[in-house]
Amino acid sequence: MRVSSLSNERVIDLVSQYFVPVWVSRDNYQLAPRPKEEKAELTRVDRERSARHLDGGAVCVYILAPDGTLKTTLKVQKASKPAILIPFLEKLIEADRLQPRRPKPGGQAPPRRARRAGWRRTGWSSMS
Repeated sequence: MRVSSLSNERVIDLVSQYFVPVWVSRDNYQLAPRPKEEKAELTRVDRERSARHLDGGAVCVYILAPDGTLKTTLKVQKASKPAILIPFLEKLIEADRLQPRRPKPGGQAPPRRARRAGWRRTGWSSMS
């Protein structure tokens, strides 16, 4: 996907504006064992995918909601084609009425969410 969809300007724009991309490799070639929390989360997502009869596997795009629930999946064979991935992402954006995380140049900033109790700003900028 890195040389196809993830190199496409429209895909890059959609992903960077509306999603928080996370890459997880299920291949642990010569790496330390996966932390049990990470293993448990992958198992939870796999079980939810299976229960909902969604496509899946080791090479698949999984879209999770901010609360961690699985929204949908798309096999990498399809996701590697910008002509399929772009409408897939646009449909999610429209259906969930997602607001961009960052304003487009010259555009208006999206409304900021209220800070959560106990949250304080560190040196990192928030994603709201």
